Amino acid sequence: MVLRLTHVKQLFDLSGKKALVTGGASGIGYTMAEGLAEAGAAVAICGRGRHGSLEEASSSLEKIGSEIIAIKCDVSVEDDILELVKTLDDQNFPIDTLVNNAGVSWGHDSETMPLDRWNMVIETNLTGLFVVTREVAKKFMIPKGSGSIINIASVSGLTGGEIGIAAYSASKAGVIGITKQLAIEWASLGIRVNAIAPSWFPSYMTRHFTGEDSPYREVLLADCPFGRFGESWELKGPIVFLSSRASSYITGTVIPVDGGYLAK
Repeated sequence: MVLRLTHVKQLFDLSGKKALVTGGASGIGYTMAEGLAEAGAAVAICGRGRHGSLEEASSSLEKIGSEIIAIKCDVSVEDDILELVKTLDDQNFPIDTLVNNAGVSWGHDSETMPLDRWNMVIETNLTGLFVVTREVAKKFMIPKGSGSIINIASVSGLTGGEIGIAAYSASKAGVIGITKQLAIEWASLGIRVNAIAPSWFPSYMTRHFTGEDSPYREVLLADCPFGRFGESWELKGPIVFLSSRASSYITGTVIPVDGGYLAK
């Protein structure tokens, strides 16, 4: 007899699950890790150790009461990713949910965009995401026939814009493409692959666009029907939803979290 969990509290409960959030030491990555821990998951965070201490982040997350692991890793370096997965395996931390959040941006007019900056963005946001996904799925998810992968895309991957972020937009469009491709490839293996596409959320990475003294701030706010930027906690719900049984029949989709930006 198949046990069917239909009570909503059971559907959203992540107790006993283990999650990995890349770029989870600061910004929206930390907030999403916090949301997963609050829902009952044990959480591993990884990052380069810049703009937010892994140690401080893990200490804060531990206060929630969940098991927390912090691992230094640059997702643009394949050897770092291989070591990350080995460390998780050595610590008996098999991943049920992978949140591919680590990312960088570089604002520049396309006609003068330096190639090394373009490559940096693509290697981190798209190639790094793919390698992390490949290795985590191969080691943990495919063998047990289950898993949820959540890629952090962006509304910039769905639309163009006036601000010079061509590399970022291209990388996020690629994230959406790989999300759909892997969802199709891995559905038969019991693995769901979805994406969240946030609009503008104030963070260290977006400070040049969303800061109080930014020349872009009012332009960006004018494009949002809510008239405000998102708050990081507003990403907790979508992350927990896509990690949980509540979304068990959802794969290959992109959920905008944009305050109506795309509707406008």
